[in-house]
Amino acid sequence: MKVIAQTTTYMVFGDVKVIGSIIYFVNLYLPSVLVSIFVLSLLAKCQNNKVYIHLFIVSALSSLIIIGSSTALIGEYISSPFWYIDFALSITCIFISVKVGRSLNDKLIVTATYKLFTRDR
Repeated sequence: MKVIAQTTTYMVFGDVKVIGSIIYFVNLYLPSVLVSIFVLSLLAKCQNNKVYIHLFIVSALSSLIIIGSSTALIGEYISSPFWYIDFALSITCIFISVKVGRSLNDKLIVTATYKLFTRDR
């Protein structure tokens, strides 16, 4: 069975180096994308007007904070060689978050989380 799986992946993806780089990108981007979609979908659920503008601003500010903090820690500005992948993932996360936020309008988990963070203190 393992030989069949390896042969199939070799036929689909080609070289083993390509498979390693795909696994690297999945491990690098998947956790942050999932957290981004969760947080941005909660924000999209709370917003009624101009949802896309608010999510673009939040994503841009978080990117600027990441660049600023890494520049301060390293001492020099280093641009990511994969900035086009980061940009495409940010745009995709925003659109998915709006869809998820609007579809989870009356779901129990999102409502409970929303009430937890917005209760009167």
